[in-house]
Amino acid sequence: MKNEEQILTVFSPAGDSSALRNFINQAGDLVIRELGLSFARSGHKMTGKLIEDITTEAELYVAGFAINYIAYKYGAYLNFGVPASRIPFTPHSGAKHSLYIEGLKKYVRLRMGISDPRKQLSIAFAIAHEQKKRGMPLRTSGRGTQWIDKTKDEIDNGLTVLFNELSETYIVRSIQEIANKYNTRS
Repeated sequence: MKNEEQILTVFSPAGDSSALRNFINQAGDLVIRELGLSFARSGHKMTGKLIEDITTEAELYVAGFAINYIAYKYGAYLNFGVPASRIPFTPHSGAKHSLYIEGLKKYVRLRMGISDPRKQLSIAFAIAHEQKKRGMPLRTSGRGTQWIDKTKDEIDNGLTVLFNELSETYIVRSIQEIANKYNTRS
């Protein structure tokens, strides 16, 4: 068949087009929305900063595209958990300053509403000791809440709908271009 290769070339979602840019934007919004819902359902939401600050970067290739999602590393720690042996706290070390304890103090202030710095410090140390025994998050004994993993089905379903719309756009465009070429030859 004479124009077989052309159909595949035109149909391929590679390259830059408004339909592809629209798909990438909608896919990014869908994934971030589903992650936000799962994060809240897992009980993690305090400030909302983790979800609000997720960014996307799209990369176009000859045969397609990739969308990268960039987020704070602690989101992965909550998803996968941190075993007790990897908790960065050494009891009775005598260290004058610990970024880990500072982070736990902030957690105590935000989650528990405790404003007294001495109480924050005391509770932060209690949490650190318990995490050193059981891992983080404590409620999963270091196995994580899988808040990212739990979004798979919703994201797959949403992306399937978006991809079907993109495919339909490319198919219709391909048919129109082929028809236009044949009609101009007559």
